[in-house]
Amino acid sequence: MIRIEDCLSEAMSIPGALHAVLVNHASGTAVAMEGAAEGAAEGTPDPARAAAGMTEAFRAMLDGIALASAGGRDRIEDAIITTETSYHLIRPLEMAVDGPLLLCLRLDMERANLALARLRLRTLAHEVDIGRPHEAETALVLPRRVPRPPPSGIAGAVPADVELLLRLRAALEALP
Repeated sequence: MIRIEDCLSEAMSIPGALHAVLVNHASGTAVAMEGAAEGAAEGTPDPARAAAGMTEAFRAMLDGIALASAGGRDRIEDAIITTETSYHLIRPLEMAVDGPLLLCLRLDMERANLALARLRLRTLAHEVDIGRPHEAETALVLPRRVPRPPPSGIAGAVPADVELLLRLRAALEALP
């Protein structure tokens, strides 16, 4: 498992990556980001603002898929939005604590390999630590067993209802 910060750094190592943002799906606010924001070339979108827009686009896709799928059970694995100059990949992550988050990655169209980026993002989504406690924190510790004192007397024999046992045997034998 890797931490969220490391996940974003790994996403930025994908060839052609411009910025990676983790967005709260419910509010559209950026939780963490990596990539060009300050000192970026003019005309380059602010990653947090772009991610909020991607969240709205993803919500619209969810609504559309729910209407188009049989029983509304299809789940979006990832979404790709293509502009004139870049690809936007959106990958949902189910978090144990904060609810669903979206991993948004913007790629330069000239330098990026879309198939490779999708595979790498899928791998990262499965590797990211999504709020489960670490194994070291949840080491299995069983309580010590306190020995009971020996019984004061010998327990009597358990009476068996022979009629009940015969009916049970007959019922079991009647099964195919």
